[in-house]
Amino acid sequence: MQKLENSQTVIPTALDNDPCRWYRRRPPPRAPWREAKGADAPARRLRALRTCQRPRPLVLGIFRGCRVKSIGTIGISPTGYYSLDTFQEVEKIEPVGACPAQPSLFDHSEAKPNQAIHAYRVDMHVIYRSGDHPIVFHVWSAGKERRPWQAYASYMLTGGFVLYGHCGNGFVVDTVFGTPEAHPGHFDEPRTPSDMASFDPESAAQAGKRDLHLGYTCIRATQTDRSSIQ
Repeated sequence: MQKLENSQTVIPTALDNDPCRWYRRRPPPRAPWREAKGADAPARRLRALRTCQRPRPLVLGIFRGCRVKSIGTIGISPTGYYSLDTFQEVEKIEPVGACPAQPSLFDHSEAKPNQAIHAYRVDMHVIYRSGDHPIVFHVWSAGKERRPWQAYASYMLTGGFVLYGHCGNGFVVDTVFGTPEAHPGHFDEPRTPSDMASFDPESAAQAGKRDLHLGYTCIRATQTDRSSIQ
């Protein structure tokens, strides 16, 4: 991997807590390729670049809608963690030209479930195609959508392209469902702290299913009555 300078426009796709997914990049108009240059490398052109910033991905939020210059290591995406073929670990970022100040995006990473809720349903929409397609979450309980969804659910996509769904703090996975070709199931014994909802989107894609509707239900660790989940 090499440390390169890159210039492009920030577009927000802040639908989850993955530091590599908070923003994707768009080339300037009429430029289907964009250029990255480094002192120790010739000019390079990239079709797509995924930008990561750890440990503070929210910092990128203040530049949304602006053209920026970023400096950092660029590498080839090795696993299913990355939605694009190329990624950059941003070490420095600054605006290019005029950049109206934008408020920081709200960080829901420390949000907790409503104490009055004892059971809920998590729906995930996964578009398993090339490009940057954030997983869209909706959480329901007693017929009402609960927000922020980050208080009730999270996910992990492994290097082996297995998708795991987690419940919020104090809850355990009860039932798992969704597109059959994605093999919805449990990682461990249901209703135990070590369990996760498990899905195989790669197998679904091989079967021609790339628009996946997946989900699971969560109950409090000490609660077994599922009647309130709708």
